[in-house]
Amino acid sequence: MKRSLLVALAVSLVALVAVAATVRPSAPATPVYSVAQVTAGLQHHPQAWVGRIVTVRGTPIMITWTVGPNGASGGDGCIDGASCDMHAPTRSTLHLFVVADGPYNSATTYTLLRESVLAQHRGLTFTPSPPAPPPNLVLRGHIAAPNPALLFLARLPLIGPLFPSMTTVRGATPRVYRIRLMPAPRSPCTQQPVCDDGALLDTLH
Repeated sequence: MKRSLLVALAVSLVALVAVAATVRPSAPATPVYSVAQVTAGLQHHPQAWVGRIVTVRGTPIMITWTVGPNGASGGDGCIDGASCDMHAPTRSTLHLFVVADGPYNSATTYTLLRESVLAQHRGLTFTPSPPAPPPNLVLRGHIAAPNPALLFLARLPLIGPLFPSMTTVRGATPRVYRIRLMPAPRSPCTQQPVCDDGALLDTLH
């Protein structure tokens, strides 16, 4: 009788522990902000947003890149929404232009997107003038060099072309990024290709 009672108590205790583990509150999920939410936060409440690491969802449409402080520079951008592979050299600093999600389908739409974003960030002029751009962010990242073995193979005359020195950046489809928000510059961006809004830490999906 005593043994049966002890077994019953033990079973009850295990059941209580299992229930407690089931109902234990889980850690809150990290919020995923829209580009519009982040840009509004930086504009209206910079002290609360600058320096934060946040997760943001947006559509990449264009890149610019530089190699070294005084090296080559260039860029690439999406032509339409069907597919978009943008290319930048390895060992370069990347500036990724991400806009608010939207129905960007036609080639004309992407042309106007690129022009409006370039007019905003680079001061370029176009005729006719493009419409105001949607909310957008410029994210700075770095494209690392491949490992030493691949670098060695890329220098060989016969097989080197098989190891491209360019990295592909996917665009035209919404993606989720983890970024660290940066303060706005105190003076216009004259010493670099573009002012960055955040540092790109990771592409989540």
